[in-house]
Amino acid sequence: MGPLLNTGFHFNVGNWPGHVDTAGSRNGTCDWLLSSESLRASGDSEGIFLSVAHWYPPHTSCTYLMQGEDGEIVRLYFPSFRINRIESPIQPIESDCGESLTLYDASWPDDSKIIKTFCDTFSKAMEKHDFVSTGNALFVRFESKTGSYSGSSLYYWAHYDFFNNTKLGEPVPGKPCDEVFASWRQTRGWLRSPLNTLVYKQAQSSEDVQCLYRFVTDKRLFARVILTITSLHFKENPYNQGPCSNCLEDRELTPHTLRSLSPKRHKVAM
Repeated sequence: MGPLLNTGFHFNVGNWPGHVDTAGSRNGTCDWLLSSESLRASGDSEGIFLSVAHWYPPHTSCTYLMQGEDGEIVRLYFPSFRINRIESPIQPIESDCGESLTLYDASWPDDSKIIKTFCDTFSKAMEKHDFVSTGNALFVRFESKTGSYSGSSLYYWAHYDFFNNTKLGEPVPGKPCDEVFASWRQTRGWLRSPLNTLVYKQAQSSEDVQCLYRFVTDKRLFARVILTITSLHFKENPYNQGPCSNCLEDRELTPHTLRSLSPKRHKVAM
């Protein structure tokens, strides 16, 4: 498809994903609600949406709300992304950023929670970079002040998926998987390895993934912490295949109970 000009036939050529089926509901021309529920119903593990490839008038706005359930987070990345100058604008402007794509760590365009803005005049495309929300929603808005006869100057296709980020203790700000278990919040409970598999992907290749679990009680009560490990499994490789003499270091662990020796804070690192 090309611009609606009186200079003859014109068309654009570019690569495009072979299978395009947006799992969500559309309100109006290009405002989408992309929920984790709709994605599961489609049977796909990740969803996709594309840049506008047809003509559109000045002051066009297209939005994409990726909405997860409580305890979920959203990841968005661009397998393909190109940024060009605006071709065939309907209403040319002299200022920068005639067209933009903005990512928000929110369920609406909250300017205080902008993750990244891409503009046609000065931005660099970021392919295969993970943009991850802190909550259960991520909002994307494409805006064009100029309009276009030939489609968006920001050419992309975007993939998104949802991850279970549920924590059984209190999360520690700034840490991917640390948790605090305070006795004054609950006297008993459970802990487990992270459900969010992005924890392992986002770590630097040269760094170990470390999750710190801290158990806190009031030392004035001379309380103790009892920790019962009911299940522990490691991958077979590349870990040591030899026999283990310590049950806490074994590849499979039967229920085992640990008791604290003092009423101070206690830590379990994974």
